[in-house]
Amino acid sequence: MKYISLIIVTIIILFILFYPGKIPNSIEAVGRIMPCRELIINRGRDGLIMATLRNNVQGTVETYSVTQFERGDPVKFRLNRFISSGTHVSAGDTVGWIDSGEIERQLVELEGELKTQKALLYMAETGEKESLIQEAEKRLDHALEQVEEQRKIVERIKNLFETKFVPEQDYEIAQSTLRLFELNIEIAEAQLQTMQSGTKKEEVDMISSQINAIEKDIDALSKKYKQYTITSPISGTVFEISSADTLLIIGDTTSYLVIMPLQVKNRKYINNQQDIKVTVEGLGIPLHGRIVKRGNVVHVLNGNQVFIAIARLSTDNHDLLPGMFTKCSIICEPLRPREYLIRKVKSLFGR
Repeated sequence: MKYISLIIVTIIILFILFYPGKIPNSIEAVGRIMPCRELIINRGRDGLIMATLRNNVQGTVETYSVTQFERGDPVKFRLNRFISSGTHVSAGDTVGWIDSGEIERQLVELEGELKTQKALLYMAETGEKESLIQEAEKRLDHALEQVEEQRKIVERIKNLFETKFVPEQDYEIAQSTLRLFELNIEIAEAQLQTMQSGTKKEEVDMISSQINAIEKDIDALSKKYKQYTITSPISGTVFEISSADTLLIIGDTTSYLVIMPLQVKNRKYINNQQDIKVTVEGLGIPLHGRIVKRGNVVHVLNGNQVFIAIARLSTDNHDLLPGMFTKCSIICEPLRPREYLIRKVKSLFGR
């Protein structure tokens, strides 16, 4: 019996060695289905809300934004009530809102101050004067308190800006607000003097400047408030959320990828635009695609050195689910019988 087996093996080897044609060749792997891009909105430490747009083809972050709030600011994230797991979202759709009590408070305060300044300007320009000295003194005291508090806020935001936890716009708004409050002191002092003595042209000009500064700050805060309306930069599907810190995930399912860890020894056989066949459990027919990226970083998986290859699938099959594992066959150049036999022997001995 042993001799018969040996004879059969010998015949097979001789057939392979002297076969005149080439033998089909492929590299088998297990892959994972992923969308080509993903929008991920997370809740971070200290009230940070982060939005990340990841490109899974390039393995890069296309955009990254962090929204920082004042300490003690009551912040709430509201998801669009029409959005749930499996919902299709188009690029530009509103997916949620961030409610900031501090921004709303600052806007109300600035709008109130604007009305006051416009009333004072009217009084100064028309020459009307009333006994408002006591009120002017209170405004001066309030302005001094505002400057002291805002200086502390600016220092805190400056530290966060230097460590890139807040955008430059937040730091500029804080500085602008401090300058506004410092100007408030000068205006309050001038107003008090006006009530006590009379109105000068220079003081009218100062009040006008104060009005312009307040209007600019209102405009800046309004623009920042609009940024708290979150829109999706991509079209795709809302995914289920499995983490308490993740607020929303949207995957761009206009095209799918399959991500495959491959042994480093096979890297020389992998090239861009190489054909690939994917078998997904539950689908009646295999899917096809092409390699779009051959990774250049080595990872360790189950004790083996591997690199990551990514293929784009030529399908819009909506039965595909991100995260599915698949069987993949990467189609390589056909081999001559001798090359095929040598490669299989090396494969058996782990070389």
